[in-house]
Amino acid sequence: MLRTGVDIIEISRVAAAINRYGDHFLARVYTPTELDQCNGRVESLAARFCAKEAAAKRLAPASGALASTGKISKSSAKREAARPP
Repeated sequence: MLRTGVDIIEISRVAAAINRYGDHFLARVYTPTELDQCNGRVESLAARFCAKEAAAKRLAPASGALASTGKISKSSAKREAARPP
C-alpha cells in the first residue's frame, strides 16, 4: 500500500523557532548533512521541516505518537546526481 502525506508551514514560523531556540532546534530537527545542504536558507529548512512532518504524521502508529523529525532524513542524492556539472 502506498501512503502519502502533506504538510505546510509559514516560513516565518521556522525562522522564529530558529531565532528562539537556535542550535538546539536545528540539532533536534535536522541532520548535520541537511544543515550543510540548506546552508542556512530558511526556505530550504522550512521545506525539509514540512517533508519531515508529513512523513512523521504518515508513519505514526495508530496511537497518534509522532516520530521525532530528527530521525527522518531527506536524501538529495538523486537530485544532486541529476544536476549538470
